[in-house]
Amino acid sequence: MKHLCLHLRLRYVLLLGLSILVLNNSYAQQKYTISGYIEDASSGEKLIGANVYDARTLSGTTTNAYGFFSLTLPSDSVALTASFIGYQPFTKNLLLDTDLEQSISLSSNVL
Repeated sequence: MKHLCLHLRLRYVLLLGLSILVLNNSYAQQKYTISGYIEDASSGEKLIGANVYDARTLSGTTTNAYGFFSLTLPSDSVALTASFIGYQPFTKNLLLDTDLEQSISLSSNVL
C-alpha cells in the first residue's frame, strides 16, 4: 500500500511538471509574422534587396525579387526598420500580437 501511494505521488509530480513545462514552452514560443512589400513612394516600383530589421530581436531579412519580405518574430514590441540605398529609412514601433501585413513606401533621398 505504501509503495502504491508513493508511486501515485511520483506520477502526480511528473504529470504536474510536464504540464507546467508544456504550458511555459507554448507561451514562450508564441511567434507571429510581419510581411509585406517595400516600394518606391513616387513610382510604386517594388524594391528588390531592401533590408527589413527588428532592432529589439536583432533579426532581419531582405526583400525578394518581387519586393516582398516576411519576418517571423516572438510576440512582443517590434522596432521595425526598412532601408534601401538611396532612400530614407522607414522606422515604426509595433506591438506584434497577431500576423501582420505592413507594406512600406520609401522616399528617395536623391534631390
